[in-house]
Amino acid sequence: MFIGFFPQSVIQVSKVAKMVPTSVQELEARLAHSTALVRRLYLQYDVSAILAEAESEEVALPQVLQAIARNKSWDLALAWVFDDEQINVYEWVETEDDVADYIEASRTLALEQVNDLPAMALNAKDVVWIPDLREESEHSRHLVSTHLGWCNAVAFPLQHGQKILGVIELVRRDCETLEDDLKSLLRVLGRDIGRFIESVRYEEELEKRNARLAQAQLIARMGLWEWRPADDRLRTNDGTYPALGLTAARCPQNLQGYLKFVPETDRTKLKDALTSVQNLDVDEIELEHAFESPGGLRLLI
Repeated sequence: MFIGFFPQSVIQVSKVAKMVPTSVQELEARLAHSTALVRRLYLQYDVSAILAEAESEEVALPQVLQAIARNKSWDLALAWVFDDEQINVYEWVETEDDVADYIEASRTLALEQVNDLPAMALNAKDVVWIPDLREESEHSRHLVSTHLGWCNAVAFPLQHGQKILGVIELVRRDCETLEDDLKSLLRVLGRDIGRFIESVRYEEELEKRNARLAQAQLIARMGLWEWRPADDRLRTNDGTYPALGLTAARCPQNLQGYLKFVPETDRTKLKDALTSVQNLDVDEIELEHAFESPGGLRLLI
């Protein structure tokens, strides 16, 4: 019986040989795949950079649509973003043809119509691909899309967790096959854009609440101050000055400046109380002390 033996180096060379393209077609296919991968990475980077720098939905969405349309050769990109009781519609046109009728029909589109592309993506909560829009006769925008010669179309939801925040639709005249990994790419972009929209709205709501609180404090003549022992900084809100009978220029900037307005009878008691708060075992204290403003106003704080 003969037992053959092949050195490991020969086996490795054999594996490498299999990786080398054996035809022009295979080489072109591999180059196309590599090019598509690079374009995908560029698109993800561009969208991430836009979302990182933008301060609002109104600034970010048109730029995001532009980046997607140009990277993937789409003629028109549309976004519907839900905002309480209204829907904000954004668009980016990459073609020189007149697509105003399609955009207008999209602005008035009833998204609850399940037979139209954006609604299909919203209901599926996933990417929906249509190879040829001209064959979708039940779509509400079928006539105008056929007139414009739209072929490929795709839509994907914008979501943060389980919350749906909107949907993006992409259309073009070219009739191409579905690209590898296109759906997975759009899923990633949909989550990134949805996360951005949710975070921006949270920040906007927080700013509104802070503004309302500041207004209420001014009306009620409420003053707040915060002392940081590490750098002896005293911070106040806008309501502190009138509440204490001071101007902004006279308002103390540190603890020593504040203590100058406290009568000596209360000064030691206040200093001891503030010192005790620095003990991590002390959660909170309650203390009243007198405050004498330069104009002779005496307050109990």
